[in-house]
Amino acid sequence: MLAHDFRSPLGSAISMMRLVRDDDSLEREELDMLYNSIETDMQNILLTFDNILQWVKKQMAGFVYDPEELSVRDIMDDATTIFKDILLVKKVSIVNNVAVDLTVITDREVMQFINRNLIHNAIKFSREGATVTLNARHTDSETIFSVADTGRA
Repeated sequence: MLAHDFRSPLGSAISMMRLVRDDDSLEREELDMLYNSIETDMQNILLTFDNILQWVKKQMAGFVYDPEELSVRDIMDDATTIFKDILLVKKVSIVNNVAVDLTVITDREVMQFINRNLIHNAIKFSREGATVTLNARHTDSETIFSVADTGRA
């Protein structure tokens, strides 16, 4: 899984850079589109790398579960903020439908690690101009989070 998360955007970026280098007939608009795609791929690689580093850091330090009451809407909004540049480049919007008063008691870092990965994948697999929708609800025995995207075109 990790190899795929790194190899896919790297391979795509290398192909686009070769195209830019080797094709003298590209118009400025086409070049801009390719540069934006390369930038998005590089940002995805960086985010994946950052997520892995955070996980490794926790593992090496010895994980300590530190539960606290968290607003689900707020932690979903917080997890989304690191993707603002990718959202702009891909013209993807995020709709947070989580109720303002919904809370959970859990470790903030663990929850954000999960949320960032789910949101990152939803953005990565969305076409330009798509919407990613965030939802959460309590049942009798659990809290269910959902991150919905429209998938690749």
